[in-house]
Amino acid sequence: MSAGQDGGVATALLLNALDSELIDGAIVSSTDTSQPWLPVPSIARSHEEILAAAGTRYSYSPGLLALKKVADEQLKKVVFVGPPCQVIALRRMQRANLKKMVGPVDLVIGLFCSESFSYERLMLEKIQKGMGINLNDVEKMNIKGRMQLTLKGGKIVEIPLKEARSYAEPYCRFCGDFSAEFADISLGGVGLDGQTFTVTRTEHGKRFLDAAVESGALEVRPVDEFKKALDLMVRLSISKRSRAQGTT
Repeated sequence: MSAGQDGGVATALLLNALDSELIDGAIVSSTDTSQPWLPVPSIARSHEEILAAAGTRYSYSPGLLALKKVADEQLKKVVFVGPPCQVIALRRMQRANLKKMVGPVDLVIGLFCSESFSYERLMLEKIQKGMGINLNDVEKMNIKGRMQLTLKGGKIVEIPLKEARSYAEPYCRFCGDFSAEFADISLGGVGLDGQTFTVTRTEHGKRFLDAAVESGALEVRPVDEFKKALDLMVRLSISKRSRAQGTT
């Protein structure tokens, strides 16, 4: 799916669940209409809103704040999409039996994440001011060994990953979960191009994935064909956990 980050699995899952009336909407990360590439939490209830939220913003979006809006609007079933730190917080809210806030959450999709980057320091100071790139001209961002910015017209500008990481949020050092281990379904690129490495972690997550496959919304291939991606996911998971354990 061209609108997605890699293989567009999260977007396809949400569209299929909405079409199948399995959900009323999804808590996703969208962008601020007045500040390009500034992520904000939102509730997507239509194809257009889901597609508008596709792709990755590498700055933090406080998705859990949208839970109040879900409760206020009395939505019955929603999917929560977010990074591992928010997945962990959501699971703790469920264990605490905060039904008003988390009761409508029917499925949790977790996104692989090594760290989040400061919007002010990376996007505004480095990319816009330092590199002279208008953020409105950035069509896509990705990390494939380097941070890649795809500009309008197709030009790709790269930032070395070591340099990009100097703009990472300091609180990310305390998170030891790379692959959203507490989600129903975990997703990430891990070196793949045009495909998404997908891990179903619960039977409920598997049912959602199977429904999307059966409807033709998704095509899947066995993990045996992607040993390098699997190995990379494992290495990054171990590395992030070790980093967090070593943080004082």
